[in-house]
Amino acid sequence: MTKHHASVILDLTDVTYIDSTALGCFIWLRKLVRERHGGSVRLVGLSPHLRRVFEITGLNLIFDMEQS
Repeated sequence: MTKHHASVILDLTDVTYIDSTALGCFIWLRKLVRERHGGSVRLVGLSPHLRRVFEITGLNLIFDMEQS
C-alpha cells in the first residue's frame, strides 16, 4: 500500500482575530496531518497582527508561514 503525503494550506487573508481555541485547532490539525499522512500544514496570508500572535506563542517555529 502506498502512503500518500497530505499538504494543507490555510489561507488566513480574511482573518482579523484569532484566539487560543483556534491556535489549538491549528496544532491538532498539524499533528493529525503529520502523524497520519506524513504531510505538513502551511499558513498563508497572515497579517502582521496574526504573525505576531504566532511569534508570541512560539508557533511560528512549528508552522510554515507565508504572507501571501
